[in-house]
Amino acid sequence: MLSVALLASYLSVASAATCYAVGYIDTNSAMVIGPLTNSNGVFVYDADDNKIGTGSTEKGACTDLDKIDLDGYDDFFGWAASCNANSFKECHGSYATQTHIDGEDVEDGDDFYGIGISTSSQCKIEFDC
Repeated sequence: MLSVALLASYLSVASAATCYAVGYIDTNSAMVIGPLTNSNGVFVYDADDNKIGTGSTEKGACTDLDKIDLDGYDDFFGWAASCNANSFKECHGSYATQTHIDGEDVEDGDDFYGIGISTSSQCKIEFDC
């Protein structure tokens, strides 16, 4: 009986979809006015690359904790990141029973993990959703 329960738990993990959150910092963007300014934020996407959540505009991407509600999901995503003046140092997340999810290596440039938005720094976190 125990082996059936164990197998069921493995199957539920194996069948979980992978969602991801991406924080961005856009320094001297055309979206903002003035030199040495930046815009920043967090977007959360499902496994089909549909945007399912947006971080708080008041807190921004460089925050100790942002609770992001996800469209169509019961649980929220927790985002945290530390930054220098114009770039991420690291990012971390949480979702449901995944209490600490390390972000991938910080990226610089304009690729935005394939999404195609011009940014100066990005940090991505993948999680089972």
